[in-house]
Amino acid sequence: MNIAVIVPSRKKAGPVIVAADQIKLLSERGHSCKLFYLDDGPDEVQFVCPAEKISLRTSVDFSAYDVVHCHGLRPCFYITRHKPLCCKTAFVTTLHSYIFRDFCCTYGKLKGIAGALVYLCLLLRFDKIITLSRDALRYYKRLLFFKRFDFLYNTVDPVLNKLPEEQYQKLMNFKQEAVLLGINAVLSRGKGQQLVLSALPELPGCKLFLLGSGPNEASLRALAEKLGVADRVCFAGFRKNAVDYLPYYDLFILPTYSEGCPLALLEAAASGKKIVCSNIPVLVEMFKESPVVFFDINHPETLAPAIQKALAEEEVREKMNCCFEEKFSKEAVAEKLLQIYESC
Repeated sequence: MNIAVIVPSRKKAGPVIVAADQIKLLSERGHSCKLFYLDDGPDEVQFVCPAEKISLRTSVDFSAYDVVHCHGLRPCFYITRHKPLCCKTAFVTTLHSYIFRDFCCTYGKLKGIAGALVYLCLLLRFDKIITLSRDALRYYKRLLFFKRFDFLYNTVDPVLNKLPEEQYQKLMNFKQEAVLLGINAVLSRGKGQQLVLSALPELPGCKLFLLGSGPNEASLRALAEKLGVADRVCFAGFRKNAVDYLPYYDLFILPTYSEGCPLALLEAAASGKKIVCSNIPVLVEMFKESPVVFFDINHPETLAPAIQKALAEEEVREKMNCCFEEKFSKEAVAEKLLQIYESC
């Protein structure tokens, strides 16, 4: 099978990482892939296939491919502009978020709604639309009930490297004898780091390690000072090697208000970590039959007890590994992706 994949750029972002992982899975199974990307910039994500820079004006001979798979708004716009009226090639796109929530959070309510409506119109040109969960499928099916949908969980294959000595010493000097809670995420209100800060006064033996940067950093620092827990919070900043910190966390937390299929959570699960996350539908769907402990996102007072419960759990690693292999392994995801392509 010949497959073309179109992404906005090769910068490190969730949809681009997912596209790279899927290309690797397909290539390992003997399929031919080619990457097309729209923006110049640093090659932060490595692809195991030929790559070609295109613009919105560039034409590609899609008849050479069995499947064209897009990730992102502008790749969808490219297909809307260049897809022939008659073509045997199957056109597929993956939706990585809940667009009305995501766009309104990013651009404000009016611009967000307008942008989401434009995106929905672009989806009309595709033969099949892939979501990252059953919950997201139901969400989009209500909006485009006449389109063909399927869902596909993300996968990860985390390779853990030894932390550079400077980063290791900084982490150990902060952790000392405490229980270390870790969050790997953009510092934004939607990711919910403020909920964990607010729970820290009830968790005197714990420290919080925040890996990431973002627009909410100043307010999070101010909240930590206000709550008197600033000495138990480390703002470590952005790290390209975030996955390498997982072995040092006693508990991984994802207190998010909205997600597609979070890669950081999958990395923690693949590493067999103890996990606490919010009870939003997509996360409950993904991990309801696992050792993950949920708290009620609408009742933040449930977070501290959930953390205490998770820390007390035993034999988590084996159970978490079994859950990951069943739903999110490379083999499971590759098989489902090929089934989606063949059904177009």
